Amino acid sequence: MKPLPGLLILIAAGAAVDRTNDEGEQITTSWTDSTRRGDTAFFTRGRVVTTLQVFTDSNWTVRPPVTLGLPNGPWNLPPDSLCTLGYTGTTLNVTASTVLGSLDRIRQCRARTTATIRRPRLKDATGKLSVQTARAELDSWPWSGLCSRVKDSTIIAFVIGDDVANAEWGPAPLAVRLAQWDSIAGVIQARCPGAAIALRAVPTVLQARTGWQSLTTGWAQYAGPVRHGSPEQFFATQVTSAKRQGLGLVAGVNLLNGGCGPAERKRCLPGIPGTVLAGTQAGDYQMSAEELVYYKTVAMTNPYVCASVDWSWGPNFESNFHQRPEIQNATKVVATVAATRPLASCIRR
Repeated sequence: MKPLPGLLILIAAGAAVDRTNDEGEQITTSWTDSTRRGDTAFFTRGRVVTTLQVFTDSNWTVRPPVTLGLPNGPWNLPPDSLCTLGYTGTTLNVTASTVLGSLDRIRQCRARTTATIRRPRLKDATGKLSVQTARAELDSWPWSGLCSRVKDSTIIAFVIGDDVANAEWGPAPLAVRLAQWDSIAGVIQARCPGAAIALRAVPTVLQARTGWQSLTTGWAQYAGPVRHGSPEQFFATQVTSAKRQGLGLVAGVNLLNGGCGPAERKRCLPGIPGTVLAGTQAGDYQMSAEELVYYKTVAMTNPYVCASVDWSWGPNFESNFHQRPEIQNATKVVATVAATRPLASCIRR
């Protein structure tokens, strides 16, 4: 450790530096000091070992608690990017061998995430949704560590499925498939009591099942005025349905394909222009900065919403969405809105 100049000894240790024993030998003397700068306290502990040198053994700071507000960010954002980009919420596909390290990094970044079952791990050898296959996957997860991250709120919910109405899950009727997902939710509930368990589907689709036993949370993703009308109407409808079913609600927007498009299409809301930038599918458009701020504000200011996670992190789909300067400015506005929202439970019964 590099010694500090002798002049600092007089500041840090005062007259203690001149102390000697009966034989005239120097004595090692401990010292501590603290300084406040604004709302932060800086502490230092060290020791004087000669009249010319002082060694600093440790330094630490104490800051006041930070209110994180509503978790907010894009789907599948890499954990390291949470620290550098200022988002506070995302999703994480669970791989048993690496998930706890990823969760530790997310916690270091003062963010929250969902823990998501990877899509193929829900299907049997024929490609159909299978409770047995999902159970085998869940049995491999490190539940002690995961449940501790539920308790400290790093994990806001477990996500057990997506695109629930798609034919890819097999020929069974929707109500039957939803019952299967409820059984999968029950496996998690038994492993980690009290955890929120979500299906990424709007509550108006989830209401095809009568009486959820283990599922706790729905997911409302606004896909723009072309598909869903006004955001006010869309989110009000989904909140009403979630309340009726006793489900909590995550709310987000479709960043990459939820834009209203160029002005000549005449499909944008008054005063909220779109963009000509293509989405990931033919005929779809990315959201404009104005759309992002407006749609997200409507979602996040609804007090029933427990998190706001959007589809999706652009680089995963070879999209430059998050690199657009106007979007980077818009996300700062959105972050301010999210920070004003108190954290809400994703479980409602």
